[in-house]
Amino acid sequence: MFGLVETGNLVLTVESTVTSYTPVTGSIYGGTELTIIGTNFGTVFTDNPVQISTNGGVGSVDCYLSAIS
Repeated sequence: MFGLVETGNLVLTVESTVTSYTPVTGSIYGGTELTIIGTNFGTVFTDNPVQISTNGGVGSVDCYLSAIS
């Protein structure tokens, strides 16, 4: 087994938690800066995709990230 790993029983759990966000309303035309606070977010922009939806994910809109801290 030269470097192979058996993955048949492997369970990978990745969890981020949003604890709050502000503001709770914004313009229907976009441009509202949103602050999201939570745990286990990555330090790289692409590790933290953010989408906004009012319909359970259907028709969701990707958001631009301006800062991560």
